[in-house]
Amino acid sequence: MQLDLLTIALGRSVDMLTSYFRLNPKLAPRLLAIANSPAGGLSRPAESAAHALVMLGSQRASRVAVLLALAGTQPSEAARQHAVSALTRALFMGKITRLGAPAESAAAAFEIGLLSIAPHALGLPLEALVRKLALPAPTARALSAQPTPEGSLLRLVHACEVNDADTLAAYSQQLDIPLHQISVAYLDALIAASALDTALL
Repeated sequence: MQLDLLTIALGRSVDMLTSYFRLNPKLAPRLLAIANSPAGGLSRPAESAAHALVMLGSQRASRVAVLLALAGTQPSEAARQHAVSALTRALFMGKITRLGAPAESAAAAFEIGLLSIAPHALGLPLEALVRKLALPAPTARALSAQPTPEGSLLRLVHACEVNDADTLAAYSQQLDIPLHQISVAYLDALIAASALDTALL
């Protein structure tokens, strides 16, 4: 289920997602909980999964569905942590890109941040996941730690996660982004993503 949902979510078709949730109604309450949480970002509560998907629009609906795919229908504490970590990475990488870090776009950086947790969340080797999801080559390169701008951002977010001061200082200089801005961006992402944990309980 998780892999199927992830594949459909990455297609960014609200119609396909709506059909999937119609065929799998047991997933709808969890999708609705995520969509209606601060992590979903709706301006007013949705009444059903289909309503939520329409209100979210294709990009945000895809992101919410990816988070559900990473967490699963009955998420354990570890699965919830995977989903929260994925959202933290995504929010941070999107924000750092908007601050001037090189990447194809903030949206691409956000998606790579989300997918960076997928091998752990789904228990699949990265190579198998890349094949099954038919990920584009730039995304696959970034996720496999090859030298790409987005791959560098993944290394930066890992440095934030483990509080590696030397690496953070080096990236701050390399990206020409003050260290305090990097720290604030990561803290903001961490706080925003923590709302997801409640939606997954």
